[in-house]
Amino acid sequence: MAKKSSQRLQVVLKLAHIKQQQAAEKLAQAAAAVQRNQAQGEQLRVYQGEYNKHFHNYENQPVSSQQMRNYQRFYSDLEEAVYTQDQRSSVAETQFEFHRQQWQKRYASEKNMEKLVVRKQQQEDQEQELKIQRELDDRASGKRSELAD
Repeated sequence: MAKKSSQRLQVVLKLAHIKQQQAAEKLAQAAAAVQRNQAQGEQLRVYQGEYNKHFHNYENQPVSSQQMRNYQRFYSDLEEAVYTQDQRSSVAETQFEFHRQQWQKRYASEKNMEKLVVRKQQQEDQEQELKIQRELDDRASGKRSELAD
């Protein structure tokens, strides 16, 4: 006997579920990347603030021009690192948003497929009940016609 359409749709539903799970994994990875990048950026800003504060604590003390250049160079490098990290955070947030939208599409697709399978199963159940009822009616009408003969 051929498979019912609801049984064939179970394969499609399983594939939709797998795709949704894969999209959820990518979303979780993207969320972790956002958190990691934001934490690294915050660490750099804290370090930058501490370095700046440390330098200003020695403001009233004599500083050589070489020390001043070293401070400026290092502080400039820190600013560049903070900027670069902010750019990485921005990219990570964009990727997170993309993966969030992909997951939402996959989730909606899976839920729609689940509804379709349920509707098909209900339709097949109704058709089976009607078939059984017709068979019972045919048997009952056959007995009545035999009794009438």
